[in-house]
Amino acid sequence: AVLVAPSKESVMGPGYHPYAEGAGGPIQQLLALPEAQVLVYPVQALMALGDDAFIQTDTHWTQRGAMAASKVLAAALGLDERAVENTFVDDEYGELSLTGDLGSKLKPERTCRISSLHTFNYHQYRCFDNGLPNFGRLVVLANGKALMPGTCLIFGSSSSYSMFNYVSRLFKRVVFVHSAGNLDPEVVKAVQPEFLVAQTNARFVVQVPSASCSLQALIAEKKACLSEEEVMMVAKRRIGVETHNPVISSLGLSPWVVT
Repeated sequence: AVLVAPSKESVMGPGYHPYAEGAGGPIQQLLALPEAQVLVYPVQALMALGDDAFIQTDTHWTQRGAMAASKVLAAALGLDERAVENTFVDDEYGELSLTGDLGSKLKPERTCRISSLHTFNYHQYRCFDNGLPNFGRLVVLANGKALMPGTCLIFGSSSSYSMFNYVSRLFKRVVFVHSAGNLDPEVVKAVQPEFLVAQTNARFVVQVPSASCSLQALIAEKKACLSEEEVMMVAKRRIGVETHNPVISSLGLSPWVVT
Protein backbone atom coordinates (compact mmCIF):
# COMPACT_ATOMS: atom_id res chain seq x y z
CA ALA A 1 0.00 0.00 0.00
CA VAL A 2 0.98 3.62 -0.54
CA LEU A 3 -0.18 5.82 2.35
CA VAL A 4 -0.18 9.59 1.92
CA ALA A 5 -0.71 11.62 5.08
CA PRO A 6 -3.00 14.54 4.16
CA SER A 7 -1.81 18.01 5.00
CA LYS A 8 -3.35 19.62 8.06
CA GLU A 9 -4.93 22.28 5.84
CA SER A 10 -6.76 19.69 3.72
CA VAL A 11 -8.40 18.19 6.80
CA MET A 12 -8.94 21.22 9.04
CA GLY A 13 -9.32 23.87 6.33
CA PRO A 14 -13.06 23.42 5.65
CA GLY A 15 -13.81 24.15 9.29
CA TYR A 16 -11.56 27.15 9.68
CA HIS A 17 -10.71 28.71 6.31
CA PRO A 18 -13.26 30.87 4.41
CA TYR A 19 -12.17 29.59 0.99
CA ALA A 20 -12.26 26.12 -0.55
CA GLU A 21 -9.03 24.25 -1.13
CA GLY A 22 -7.50 24.69 -4.59
CA ALA A 23 -8.04 21.97 -7.17
CA GLY A 24 -4.70 22.06 -9.00
CA GLY A 25 -2.11 21.36 -6.33
CA PRO A 26 0.32 18.41 -6.42
CA ILE A 27 -1.85 16.18 -4.23
CA GLN A 28 -4.94 16.88 -6.36
CA GLN A 29 -2.95 16.07 -9.51
CA LEU A 30 -1.82 12.80 -7.94
CA LEU A 31 -5.33 11.85 -6.83
CA ALA A 32 -6.61 12.48 -10.37
CA LEU A 33 -4.41 9.72 -11.82
CA PRO A 34 -6.09 6.36 -12.55
CA GLU A 35 -3.41 4.62 -10.45
CA ALA A 36 -4.47 6.68 -7.42
CA GLN A 37 -7.52 4.46 -6.98
CA VAL A 38 -5.36 2.21 -4.79
CA LEU A 39 -3.80 5.12 -2.89
CA VAL A 40 -4.51 5.26 0.86
CA TYR A 41 -5.42 8.89 1.54
CA PRO A 42 -7.38 8.93 4.83
CA VAL A 43 -8.71 12.47 4.62
CA GLN A 44 -12.33 11.45 5.30
CA ALA A 45 -11.40 9.32 8.31
CA LEU A 46 -9.46 12.26 9.74
CA MET A 47 -12.24 14.76 9.04
CA ALA A 48 -14.59 12.53 11.03
CA LEU A 49 -12.45 13.22 14.12
CA GLY A 50 -13.03 16.97 13.92
CA ASP A 51 -10.58 18.93 16.07
CA ASP A 52 -9.11 15.66 17.38
CA ALA A 53 -7.48 14.90 14.03
CA PHE A 54 -4.45 17.20 14.20
CA ILE A 55 -2.37 18.75 16.97
CA GLN A 56 -3.11 22.46 17.27
CA THR A 57 0.55 23.47 17.69
CA ASP A 58 1.99 20.91 15.29
CA THR A 59 1.76 19.90 11.62
CA HIS A 60 1.21 16.22 12.43
CA TRP A 61 -1.91 14.23 13.20
CA THR A 62 -2.80 13.33 16.78
CA GLN A 63 -2.51 9.81 18.16
CA ARG A 64 -6.21 9.37 17.49
CA GLY A 65 -5.53 10.58 13.96
CA ALA A 66 -2.72 8.06 13.67
CA MET A 67 -5.09 5.32 14.82
CA ALA A 68 -7.65 6.36 12.18
CA ALA A 69 -4.97 6.28 9.49
CA SER A 70 -3.74 2.89 10.73
CA LYS A 71 -7.26 1.46 10.43
CA VAL A 72 -7.65 2.68 6.85
CA LEU A 73 -4.20 1.34 5.99
CA ALA A 74 -4.99 -2.03 7.58
CA ALA A 75 -8.18 -2.32 5.52
CA ALA A 76 -6.21 -1.56 2.34
CA LEU A 77 -3.76 -4.31 3.27
CA GLY A 78 -6.59 -6.81 3.61
CA LEU A 79 -6.82 -7.11 7.39
CA ASP A 80 -10.18 -7.89 8.95
CA GLU A 81 -11.69 -4.53 9.91
CA ARG A 82 -13.60 -5.82 12.92
CA ALA A 83 -10.49 -7.55 14.30
CA VAL A 84 -8.51 -4.34 13.84
CA GLU A 85 -11.23 -2.31 15.57
CA ASN A 86 -11.26 -4.74 18.50
CA THR A 87 -7.48 -4.45 18.83
CA PHE A 88 -7.80 -0.80 19.85
CA VAL A 89 -11.23 -0.82 21.50
CA ASP A 90 -9.91 -0.74 25.09
CA ASP A 91 -7.38 2.04 24.52
CA GLU A 92 -7.48 4.85 27.07
CA TYR A 93 -6.13 8.36 26.65
CA GLY A 94 -5.03 11.08 29.04
CA GLU A 95 -4.21 14.77 28.53
CA LEU A 96 -0.69 16.13 28.08
CA SER A 97 0.75 19.52 27.19
CA LEU A 98 2.70 19.74 23.90
CA THR A 99 4.63 22.54 22.21
CA GLY A 100 4.98 20.91 18.77
CA ASP A 101 6.84 21.93 15.63
CA LEU A 102 4.58 24.98 15.13
CA GLY A 103 4.31 26.16 18.71
CA SER A 104 8.10 26.10 19.08
CA LYS A 105 8.46 28.63 16.25
CA LEU A 106 6.51 31.32 18.12
CA LYS A 107 7.90 33.76 20.68
CA PRO A 108 6.85 33.07 23.34
CA GLU A 109 6.28 29.40 22.56
CA ARG A 110 2.70 28.15 22.43
CA THR A 111 1.48 24.87 23.83
CA CYS A 112 -1.75 22.92 23.58
CA ARG A 113 -3.42 20.01 25.33
CA ILE A 114 -3.40 16.69 23.51
CA SER A 115 -4.93 13.27 24.12
CA SER A 116 -2.09 10.83 24.72
CA LEU A 117 -2.48 7.05 24.69
CA HIS A 118 -1.48 5.78 28.13
CA THR A 119 -2.56 2.12 28.06
CA PHE A 120 0.00 1.04 25.45
CA ASN A 121 3.52 2.12 24.48
CA TYR A 122 5.41 0.64 21.53
CA HIS A 123 8.77 1.35 23.19
CA GLN A 124 8.62 -1.93 25.07
CA TYR A 125 8.67 -3.74 21.71
CA ARG A 126 11.66 -1.97 20.18
CA CYS A 127 14.36 -4.55 19.55
CA PHE A 128 16.51 -2.18 17.49
CA ASP A 129 16.63 1.56 16.86
CA ASN A 130 19.65 3.32 15.37
CA GLY A 131 18.32 6.59 16.81
CA LEU A 132 19.21 8.76 13.82
CA PRO A 133 17.16 11.92 13.28
CA ASN A 134 14.80 11.72 10.30
CA PHE A 135 16.23 10.21 7.09
CA GLY A 136 18.28 7.08 7.70
CA ARG A 137 16.55 6.00 10.88
CA LEU A 138 15.90 2.28 11.19
CA VAL A 139 13.52 0.92 13.83
CA VAL A 140 12.53 -2.72 14.40
CA LEU A 141 9.52 -3.62 16.54
CA ALA A 142 8.64 -7.17 17.58
CA ASN A 143 5.37 -8.04 19.33
CA GLY A 144 4.51 -11.72 19.60
CA LYS A 145 0.94 -10.88 20.65
CA ALA A 146 0.12 -8.85 17.53
CA LEU A 147 -2.97 -9.53 15.43
CA MET A 148 -1.09 -10.75 12.35
CA PRO A 149 1.89 -13.14 12.37
CA GLY A 150 3.70 -11.48 9.47
CA THR A 151 6.19 -8.65 9.00
CA CYS A 152 5.24 -5.17 7.84
CA LEU A 153 8.02 -3.14 6.22
CA ILE A 154 7.34 0.61 6.18
CA PHE A 155 9.35 3.14 4.20
CA GLY A 156 7.87 6.19 5.86
CA SER A 157 8.19 9.73 7.11
CA SER A 158 7.61 11.59 10.37
CA SER A 159 3.88 10.80 10.26
CA SER A 160 4.69 7.10 10.70
CA TYR A 161 6.08 7.46 14.22
CA SER A 162 2.74 8.13 15.88
CA MET A 163 1.41 5.03 14.10
CA PHE A 164 3.88 2.74 15.88
CA ASN A 165 1.52 2.35 18.85
CA TYR A 166 -1.04 0.86 16.47
CA VAL A 167 0.84 -0.99 13.72
CA SER A 168 2.97 -2.76 16.35
CA ARG A 169 -0.24 -4.38 17.58
CA LEU A 170 -1.36 -5.33 14.08
CA PHE A 171 1.85 -7.00 12.85
CA LYS A 172 4.18 -9.33 14.73
CA ARG A 173 7.19 -7.48 13.37
CA VAL A 174 7.41 -3.95 12.03
CA VAL A 175 10.50 -2.67 10.23
CA PHE A 176 10.54 1.09 9.73
CA VAL A 177 12.91 2.98 7.44
CA HIS A 178 12.71 6.78 7.45
CA SER A 179 12.87 7.55 3.74
CA ALA A 180 9.61 9.43 3.01
CA GLY A 181 8.31 6.70 0.73
CA ASN A 182 11.56 6.04 -1.14
CA LEU A 183 12.13 2.29 -1.45
CA ASP A 184 15.38 0.40 -0.93
CA PRO A 185 15.07 -2.81 -3.00
CA GLU A 186 17.92 -4.43 -1.06
CA VAL A 187 16.04 -4.02 2.22
CA VAL A 188 12.86 -5.38 0.64
CA LYS A 189 14.79 -8.38 -0.68
CA ALA A 190 16.38 -9.03 2.71
CA VAL A 191 13.25 -8.65 4.84
CA GLN A 192 10.80 -10.30 2.40
CA PRO A 193 7.81 -8.77 4.21
CA GLU A 194 4.26 -10.04 3.99
CA PHE A 195 3.14 -6.39 4.00
CA LEU A 196 4.95 -3.49 2.33
CA VAL A 197 4.01 0.16 2.91
CA ALA A 198 5.37 3.34 1.37
CA GLN A 199 4.26 6.27 3.52
CA THR A 200 4.80 9.88 2.56
CA ASN A 201 3.19 13.24 3.27
CA ALA A 202 1.05 15.28 0.89
CA ARG A 203 3.59 18.12 0.91
CA PHE A 204 6.28 15.71 -0.35
CA VAL A 205 4.48 14.57 -3.50
CA VAL A 206 6.05 17.42 -5.48
CA GLN A 207 8.90 14.91 -5.87
CA VAL A 208 8.40 11.38 -7.15
CA PRO A 209 9.72 8.80 -4.64
CA SER A 210 12.62 6.65 -5.79
CA ALA A 211 12.46 2.88 -6.11
CA SER A 212 16.25 2.61 -5.85
CA CYS A 213 17.00 4.35 -2.56
CA SER A 214 19.97 3.13 -0.47
CA LEU A 215 19.43 2.90 3.28
CA GLN A 216 23.17 2.42 3.81
CA ALA A 217 23.83 5.67 1.95
CA LEU A 218 21.17 7.49 3.98
CA ILE A 219 22.73 6.24 7.23
CA ALA A 220 26.24 7.21 6.16
CA GLU A 221 25.17 10.68 5.02
CA LYS A 222 23.26 11.30 8.23
CA LYS A 223 26.12 10.15 10.47
CA ALA A 224 28.56 12.38 8.58
CA CYS A 225 26.63 15.57 9.34
CA LEU A 226 25.42 15.04 12.91
CA SER A 227 25.95 17.96 15.28
CA GLU A 228 27.29 17.38 18.79
CA GLU A 229 23.77 17.81 20.14
CA GLU A 230 22.40 15.26 17.66
CA VAL A 231 25.15 12.76 18.54
CA MET A 232 24.05 12.94 22.17
CA MET A 233 20.41 12.53 21.16
CA VAL A 234 21.21 9.48 19.02
CA ALA A 235 23.14 7.85 21.86
CA LYS A 236 20.22 8.45 24.22
CA ARG A 237 17.51 6.85 22.09
CA ARG A 238 19.55 4.16 20.30
CA ILE A 239 18.62 0.55 21.03
CA GLY A 240 21.54 -1.66 20.04
CA VAL A 241 21.62 -5.42 19.46
CA GLU A 242 24.16 -8.18 19.38
CA THR A 243 25.56 -9.17 15.99
CA HIS A 244 23.58 -12.40 15.86
CA ASN A 245 20.32 -11.17 17.36
CA PRO A 246 17.69 -13.74 16.26
CA VAL A 247 15.07 -11.18 15.22
CA ILE A 248 17.55 -9.08 13.24
CA SER A 249 19.07 -12.18 11.65
CA SER A 250 15.69 -13.60 10.67
CA LEU A 251 14.83 -10.29 8.99
CA GLY A 252 18.15 -10.16 7.15
CA LEU A 253 18.90 -6.72 8.58
CA SER A 254 22.40 -7.37 9.94
CA PRO A 255 24.16 -5.31 7.18
CA TRP A 256 22.18 -2.21 8.18
CA VAL A 257 22.29 -2.75 11.92
CA VAL A 258 26.10 -2.83 12.05
CA THR A 259 26.45 0.15 9.68
